[in-house]
Amino acid sequence: FDAMGRMFTLSREEIFNSVSEGANVTNVFMVQVVLATLVAAVGLMRNDTAILIGAMVIAPLLGPNMSLCLATTLGDWELVRKSLWANAVGLAIALVSALLIGTLFPITATQEAIAARVHVSPSDIILALASGCAGVLAYTSGASSALIGVMVAVALLPPFAVFGMLLAAGEFEAATGALMLVATNVICVNLAGTLT
Repeated sequence: FDAMGRMFTLSREEIFNSVSEGANVTNVFMVQVVLATLVAAVGLMRNDTAILIGAMVIAPLLGPNMSLCLATTLGDWELVRKSLWANAVGLAIALVSALLIGTLFPITATQEAIAARVHVSPSDIILALASGCAGVLAYTSGASSALIGVMVAVALLPPFAVFGMLLAAGEFEAATGALMLVATNVICVNLAGTLT
């Protein structure tokens, strides 16, 4: 909506150009992944929601996932490849960062914020589906992606940081649960985004 309350939308070309930029692996993207993972890890260790939200505002994985949704919808296999590569690079960087943090700091699966991210619940599925829909709606309506980035990051980055930290701490069973949550969330975000 503009200042007069009129609804506006972006053209298909504007949406494609905007969303496909999210599949680019740049130095800024890689630094944002490291920073978001570090901030998320601190928030998880301190069980501090405000810090976790700070990590989510950075939202480095929003772009690759929204570009993957668009690529799937359009059947653009080159964009699918670029989006998957950007996701893989982002997750690899997040994993290395989380492993380092889990090695340097004492982490247990019983810490409240970490324990909440080691299993898949129906509410996690609902959150991931809503995040995928909201991300696409933000891009297609021209709305700010900051709030939507928070939602997508809720579903992706914190549980992946938990996976890496628990893996480094030797808590393999809990780490497997966190990885299952990440996989479920990635599938649900992209399924909902593609359908939307």
